[in-house]
Amino acid sequence: MSEFEDIKELSSTSTISPPTTDRTRTDRTVVDDVISSLKTLQKKKKSILFSINMIHTDSNIVEKVVKELQVTVPFLYDLLDSMIGESHGSKQSTIATIYGMIMHSRNNHASLMQRLWSVAAIHCHADNKVCTFM
Repeated sequence: MSEFEDIKELSSTSTISPPTTDRTRTDRTVVDDVISSLKTLQKKKKSILFSINMIHTDSNIVEKVVKELQVTVPFLYDLLDSMIGESHGSKQSTIATIYGMIMHSRNNHASLMQRLWSVAAIHCHADNKVCTFM
């Protein structure tokens, strides 16, 4: 039995009902609010993620990025906070990185987290060999 068939069989015997494609009005409102908040941060460049010079002057970047997310898009923060476990490193760093990836995908100038990870990789002498482990 293939992996896909295993999943299909599991889903057919599951007591959890499959997700529906119809969203309730409340769900749609929450999603629209998140998108609207992200668009505002992106278009007006109000996000801390546009402040690329902070890498050299601030040691609390992750905390500030997470705080921004908590204040400006609290639902997204709550969602990430509830989904991400504590088992591998810092939960706050993971949340900040995911938020940074979302914002960067919407505007490539919001690249503070990408630059922070690049600086960390260079500082720790990472090279192209790192890609072989991923």
